[in-house]
Amino acid sequence: LRHLQDLPGTRDGLSLTERLTLGLLAEESQTIGGLFGRLTQEREPLPWLGDVMYLAVVEAMGRAREPAFVVAPDTARAAWPQRRLVITEAGRAVLAGEVDWLSLDPPERWVGGVRIVPGRPGWRWDEAAGRPVPG
Repeated sequence: LRHLQDLPGTRDGLSLTERLTLGLLAEESQTIGGLFGRLTQEREPLPWLGDVMYLAVVEAMGRAREPAFVVAPDTARAAWPQRRLVITEAGRAVLAGEVDWLSLDPPERWVGGVRIVPGRPGWRWDEAAGRPVPG
């Protein structure tokens, strides 16, 4: 069930991991290391990501055509756990369900054997129904 929740959501196009990350950033700017700690200790219903796997998720989110957050310039050269992220207006719009995350062209990714390609129909997670649905 938790793995399926990392399919793009029907409401916003975000995986649960991405949604929880943006929710934390909407509260306050934080370092990647701080986000990882808060995610796993406070928000994640079933912690399963290691820190390097989480870094891959965060870095991919930062490579969208319109990123959901930016690295604060004063921490850009810091080691990755100390890089501070700041949510963007695009990130707030996605989190509010006003913009679909996949419309902002994040990098292609895989959830198990499911290829997630922005701009193409694909499987989504329907939270209300509690199941994946074709998109």
